Amino acid sequence: MKVPRAAADSDVLSGCVFMTIGTAAIVAGRNYELGSLSRMGPGFFPLLLGGLLFIIGAVIAGRGLVSPRATFAVERFLPIFAIAGALVAFGLTIPRFGFAAAIAIACAIAMVATNRSSVLERVVLPIALCVFCSLVFIRGIGLAVPLFKW
Repeated sequence: MKVPRAAADSDVLSGCVFMTIGTAAIVAGRNYELGSLSRMGPGFFPLLLGGLLFIIGAVIAGRGLVSPRATFAVERFLPIFAIAGALVAFGLTIPRFGFAAAIAIACAIAMVATNRSSVLERVVLPIALCVFCSLVFIRGIGLAVPLFKW
């Protein structure tokens, strides 16, 4: 199977991201007790998940390294910054304005990443996502975060 040349470098980059997240999970869970298979401790899941992420990342990166090489170029930076900005905005706005406003603001910022959505979609999607997430996380799971905070 022939892999497109641009996909080779993105595979290496994706694999490195997976390996970094896996390593971070292993490092974060190293101070917790592992336990045993029959009685798992709090450190068992981060170690298992981190190890699997690292292995998957190594396989993806290895596949990218052995396939034909091409230069990796990011043609559009706006989507990258919009998505990262949405995550940062969510984290900064949830303690001050509450869950609903944080989701709406993060969704509005993330929608800057694409210009394919209509004005109606840009209005309806944050509202629908806010209602859905509020029902699932606050009502369903019982997340201890205020829905609105003024």
